[in-house]
Amino acid sequence: MDRTTRWPGLAPDVVRDVASRLHDAGDFVRLHAVCKPWRSSGDAPPPTNQFLPWLLAGADQHSSTPIRFRCIFSKSSYRAPPPSPSVSRSNRVGSADATAVRYIHFKHGHASLQDPLTREVTRLPQISYFIHGHWDTEKTHGIVYGDSTVLLYTRVDHNRDMAWFSSALLHSGEARWTLVDRILKNETPRRHGGFCTAYPDGRILILEDRHWRVVTPGVAIADDVLVQMPVCNYPSHSNYILESHGELLWVSVRVKHTYENEEEGTSSSRTFLVLVHALEDNASAPTKMQWVRKNGPSLADRVFFLGSPNSITMDSSQLGGHGGFVYFVYYNHSKALPGELFGVLRYNLIDSKTEFVERVPPGWDNEKCTSLVPQPVMSPIQVCTVKTF
Repeated sequence: MDRTTRWPGLAPDVVRDVASRLHDAGDFVRLHAVCKPWRSSGDAPPPTNQFLPWLLAGADQHSSTPIRFRCIFSKSSYRAPPPSPSVSRSNRVGSADATAVRYIHFKHGHASLQDPLTREVTRLPQISYFIHGHWDTEKTHGIVYGDSTVLLYTRVDHNRDMAWFSSALLHSGEARWTLVDRILKNETPRRHGGFCTAYPDGRILILEDRHWRVVTPGVAIADDVLVQMPVCNYPSHSNYILESHGELLWVSVRVKHTYENEEEGTSSSRTFLVLVHALEDNASAPTKMQWVRKNGPSLADRVFFLGSPNSITMDSSQLGGHGGFVYFVYYNHSKALPGELFGVLRYNLIDSKTEFVERVPPGWDNEKCTSLVPQPVMSPIQVCTVKTF
């Protein structure tokens, strides 16, 4: 018998064992596309932590451009059909574990979440903000948490001193949103998307100016807790917040430029500093909290992937055992330095060294790209029967 005919006869558990060793989502899909028996072996969904993360390109000016993904580890690029022209690609809602990303679409006071890969549409209850026009529908972000709680938020800078923050919370099983808004100080302009927010343990954390504002929904503004940011002589570039190993972490990317010509503002070198802080209760003041810096060796068991609206960590064992790294996208504004436009950098939390990984293709015009851990699903085989009348 021809040996080539034996491959479809592989036992399903053998095919599943091979598939479990594939960490590139594209290879996983191609394996199950070989033949019908191999496709049928993928009836059980793979573990959520099996695949290497992708980067989702930032908002594109052209609505007809395909959605682009990039895996910096396999050096593979992927595309998906663009959403409808009425959907703003700037409005992204990610899952807290980065296993899904959706675009939020507003129409006639209602909102819906659209998955660019599965094309699934989830309709959301009406939010009164939309009715009264107190919401910027072109700059909306959000996160869907593991208990199905949805957090949507937007921030509008009124002037150099003030910004308006609006958010809406929808808990699982509820039909009405909980609305929270605050007027924020804006003394230090947040360039390059430095603003971020999250909803851990029933509280909304908002990055304001020189502190974090901790808001408990339904509680008076006077009861907000302000957590001071530690002083650092490196200018802040971008900020991220995430949960990892049971801790709430704030990751700040800071950049110090050395100028060859101060008047022209030509930068000849730059030095990066990435700081990781954990939010902890202050033992000396029970009602207060504080950010405590994490040292590099304590983070050697994980790898950070920073993005917006969510950031994630992965165990170093999933990436060859090398941990203590932070991956993020950075825009090179200096004409005097090599590289241009957007590139992926890797920062080592152990030795504080920064390495250029790869240049991001043109059109990735958002420094806070979205991280996505793909979850390929093998659809059942559709059998078409031709009837003769």
